[in-house]
Amino acid sequence: MYKRFFSLALSVSLLAACQSDPAANTSSTPDPSQPVIDSATGQAIRLPNKWKGEAACDLLTDQEFYGLFKVEEKRDVANRRTLPNANYCLRTWKKPDWREREVLETKNPKIATNPESMLAIEVLDFGTPIVAQTQFESIQTNAVKGYRTPVPNLGEGALWSTENSMLLFKKGHLCIQIKLDHADSVDENLPLAVEIAKLALQKM
Repeated sequence: MYKRFFSLALSVSLLAACQSDPAANTSSTPDPSQPVIDSATGQAIRLPNKWKGEAACDLLTDQEFYGLFKVEEKRDVANRRTLPNANYCLRTWKKPDWREREVLETKNPKIATNPESMLAIEVLDFGTPIVAQTQFESIQTNAVKGYRTPVPNLGEGALWSTENSMLLFKKGHLCIQIKLDHADSVDENLPLAVEIAKLALQKM
């Protein structure tokens, strides 16, 4: 059922080109919000991203996932998958009453509720903090993917989309996008998405 989520990355269509620092930083302490400039090329140096490829799944470890959602791997048919050449992690698992939900879905698809839960985590690497901040502000201004609701005290800025049940938060040169389809009500997914973000932030 969630093949459509696995076949498409959840990344926002944004330009992530690096920008050069318009003014030299004269302070002896580097400003982390400003890019480091390569003296040979004059271009901003992209910061490293340790969450590439399958490492995106480590932002929420298997143990943390099982504990947070009370999942047992075999009982709940829990799966973890990644996308080739993408910083993307997809988890799916059965809900406790999935059999009843599947019967209802067969009888009346219009009123049925999904028997399977889904969690997708994607790392958007913008290279430098200043570019990430610019893109984050653009997402907020233009309500990209329905990101309209600010979430306070989470990373360096966070937004929630009720349209897509997605949480986006920023940390340094990275933005992490979390899509959660677990509770039957979209807004009930937000507290759990925030808990996932907090666990991820502890590792970043």
